[in-house]
Amino acid sequence: MDIQLGFRPAMERFQGPVHRLGLGIGIAKGIASLGQIGFEGRLDYAAIGTVSNVASRLCDLASDTEVLASKDVADEVRGDFSILEKEPRNLKGLEQPVQYSKLSLKQ
Repeated sequence: MDIQLGFRPAMERFQGPVHRLGLGIGIAKGIASLGQIGFEGRLDYAAIGTVSNVASRLCDLASDTEVLASKDVADEVRGDFSILEKEPRNLKGLEQPVQYSKLSLKQ
């Protein structure tokens, strides 16, 4: 939420008929493999695994001001944020539909 609040001035500054700038966030938790990937001359450090895929797909699904979280994350922060459970979705690269929620600050 703090990241989005900090990003808002830049988003408002660069909005226009030609350019559109936004920030949707996807959050998941779980086990991932960390390490260097790539080849000689082009190495990156990355997290790979199902949890990374879920977070990436939720990020793709999130609109400009949304924070979408996997069920595990939503369950963990339930007392701190307002939670709007969404219908499970089939996401690219995943065999089972993913349960997720939209998080927002408590009113």
